[in-house]
Amino acid sequence: MPIKESWLKAADFTDTNTNPYPTRQSKEIVHARRDAIIAIEDTVLEMARFGKKLVNHGLTGSRFGNISVLAEDGILITRTGAMLDEIDESQVVLVDRDKTCDMDRIASCETPVHRAVYSKTDARAVIHTHSPYAVALSLIEGIVTPIDSEGATFLGSMPVVDGGFGSDALASSVSDALVEHKACVARGHGVFAKGFDLRDAYITASMAEHSSKVRYLVVWGKR
Repeated sequence: MPIKESWLKAADFTDTNTNPYPTRQSKEIVHARRDAIIAIEDTVLEMARFGKKLVNHGLTGSRFGNISVLAEDGILITRTGAMLDEIDESQVVLVDRDKTCDMDRIASCETPVHRAVYSKTDARAVIHTHSPYAVALSLIEGIVTPIDSEGATFLGSMPVVDGGFGSDALASSVSDALVEHKACVARGHGVFAKGFDLRDAYITASMAEHSSKVRYLVVWGKR
């Protein structure tokens, strides 16, 4: 069910279109809910914009990775199997922030990881990519330390963490790492980058792969 329809269905208010004598309170509730829906639609457009950038710049394949944003009433996250360069309202779901819910069954399998990050950190957006150079380094190093000037200055080191896809172990290791770091790399899997908004998370994900590529080529490419 599209986000707009699910929100309208779940909303507990008297619609001014069906009530000929709406109260002031019911009008305020309707307006507040509609404003929230508009905010969600705007966020989905932002998710679509950055999803295309992730794929177009080679940070992940279209079929791989996920994006989430902390919303007023939960977490907006891409659905399982969503193509990141084809995100629209049908490819994003709203899940509870603090606990599992019915929508988890169609949300990304990494939803528990995103939920844990929001619980433990000040993140407002999380991007997960299957960036090739970061993944490669995660298989041969225990921590990815940038040697390029921008990465060393603005990104910092990225711990390599363990845990299966969407598992409690991965949720715990990623969220613990992102308390002190901007990004981490799940071993053999991909980057998890946090941000105070989607743009910030995207910049971090981009730096993570750039720094990984430079380090791989300099440290390992000549061997």
